[in-house]
Amino acid sequence: MLPKQAEITLLALPAALTVGLALSFAWPTPTALFLTALAGLLPPLWRLHREQAALAALATQAQTQKKETWDFIRRIINVIPYPVYVKDARSCYVLFNTAFELDKAKSYEQLIGRDGLAPGSSEEAIRLHYLEDGEVLAGRTIYKEEHRNHAVTGQELYRVITKGTCSDPTGEPVIVGVRFYVTEQRIAQRSAQEALERETALREQVQQFVQRLIDVIPDPVYIKKTGGRYVMVNDAFAEYRHLDKSYIVSSAYPPPPAPVDVLTRQASIEEDNSVLVGGEILKEEHVIRKATGEEVFRIVCKRHSIYFDNEPVIIGIDHHITRWRVAERELQRLAQQDALTGIANRRHFREEADRAIDRAERYGEPLSLVMLDLDHFKHVNDSYGHQAGDQVLLETVSRINSCLRKSDIAGRWGGEEFVVLLPHTDAAEALFAAERLRTALAASPILADANALTITLSAGFAQRLAGETLDSFIARADTALYQAKNSGRNRVVGFPTDNPAPINANNEVSI
Repeated sequence: MLPKQAEITLLALPAALTVGLALSFAWPTPTALFLTALAGLLPPLWRLHREQAALAALATQAQTQKKETWDFIRRIINVIPYPVYVKDARSCYVLFNTAFELDKAKSYEQLIGRDGLAPGSSEEAIRLHYLEDGEVLAGRTIYKEEHRNHAVTGQELYRVITKGTCSDPTGEPVIVGVRFYVTEQRIAQRSAQEALERETALREQVQQFVQRLIDVIPDPVYIKKTGGRYVMVNDAFAEYRHLDKSYIVSSAYPPPPAPVDVLTRQASIEEDNSVLVGGEILKEEHVIRKATGEEVFRIVCKRHSIYFDNEPVIIGIDHHITRWRVAERELQRLAQQDALTGIANRRHFREEADRAIDRAERYGEPLSLVMLDLDHFKHVNDSYGHQAGDQVLLETVSRINSCLRKSDIAGRWGGEEFVVLLPHTDAAEALFAAERLRTALAASPILADANALTITLSAGFAQRLAGETLDSFIARADTALYQAKNSGRNRVVGFPTDNPAPINANNEVSI
């Protein structure tokens, strides 16, 4: 670079030389002036040329630097495995990475400077495209997920698109976009969701089948989890509880127990907890339902199992056997009781008497027996009919029962003949007991078919001897009974014992 003074001198030199030549060769004045002017123009023209060359060099250098800068940026974003692109303010691509080219299935030349809209895009699509880019340039950040098929391959794609804005190296605003493909994850999620839905549907179908299955069972069936929460019950269970199934399996059930039921509820929870850890319950219960007063016999079975969600549960069934137990009890009653009067029949009386004799023999306790027979009962049947006779028998048993203790045992021996066993009773006490029975029957008439009938009885009693059998015991009392009937009826006679009750010379008890 020349000094400023030297550069001015060199620029003025052509004009000075031209003036010198014109003077030396005596050129015409117009020619001299023209050549001088022309020579004066040469230095500025040369300087302009040199400046233009310098500017061109600077422009070339700037272009080279810009290209190197963009190439460097391109090399950086080429490392990113996701499609990345840069658009200018006109929504045209100015930079993108290799992954973007592969995603678009187009070359650099086909993409650079283009807006990226697919051929044949609708006006609405074009409008939305430019609208969105305009919003990004205005500062909005776009984050969205798209589900579509690839425009070239038709492959199903899930991708997350982000768009933001920044300034390029020259300070111009640009749009930077990135596409993250999440196809594998979304397909995996979808497959998992479909599998879950299939499993849920299958579970619902299985659960519905199980519900239909247990609804067929006529006895209450239930499935319970920890804390006594029901998760499934059948129709019979809901009917027994007089509740809807939906309420029973809801969180509102069971309600808090009444104070009197706290211990019962606690015992039930402890029993359930033992089943949840692998135990088993099998028991028979006899309960009276509070709501209805209904008597219920049931066999309760509780066993451990695993529910659909792999939690332990209790499978319970209450096998109701009320009708069988009631039938058994009725059969037992029929087998033990007299069908008409309800007191012990002859067979059951003998069973109870044998047990009483065993106790008396073991503990050395006194035991007495009274045989009773209604006087002239055949006359009642013949004169008033058997229905009237039955009414007489029923009233007789009622009056007998009113005179006995809870420990005494009354039985119908046959026809109009009855027998009463008196534990802890000696002969003297038996006399008073038999007399009380005789008096109770004779005290007032019995109403039978609107007829007031005066009925009396004859009685014979005996105190059991040590080691005496039941048959011998009964035979002695029966002998005393016949003595009472042969002595005029409506009286009591005691059979003599080692410690006899007071009797007259005819072995009759004084009345």
